[in-house]
Amino acid sequence: MEFFGISGSELLLILVVGVIVIGPKHAAQALLWFKGVIEWLRAWSARLREEANFTKSGLNVDLKNFDPREYDPRKMIKDAVAEEMQLWMEQATSIEKAATPGLVPGKTPDNPNPSTEPKPDEPPAEPPTAPRQEKPA
Repeated sequence: MEFFGISGSELLLILVVGVIVIGPKHAAQALLWFKGVIEWLRAWSARLREEANFTKSGLNVDLKNFDPREYDPRKMIKDAVAEEMQLWMEQATSIEKAATPGLVPGKTPDNPNPSTEPKPDEPPAEPPTAPRQEKPA
């Protein structure tokens, strides 16, 4: 039998030398101290076993429904940024509406009644084009 690389006969020799060094007067105190250490180690071991069993019981997870593609970091960041942008836009529009309650889009002093539909007799407005630059010959 070996315990930490020490055989039974070596352990007995260490105990005898320990009793001689401690002396008969303090041998009883040393045994009580050793008993206390053993009890503390047993309590610590039981607590550790209990925590390990509690942790192990919490790991009973069904991985059949687990899809790692669902946890793509790029998608998660994109969704988080989109959510934040949406909140910012909602906040900005609510602040804008509160700041200018009578504001109508497109309403100017020149055009007090803006209309979003083109008038039937007017052709639809064409987008402005950039001026052409002629290349030197």
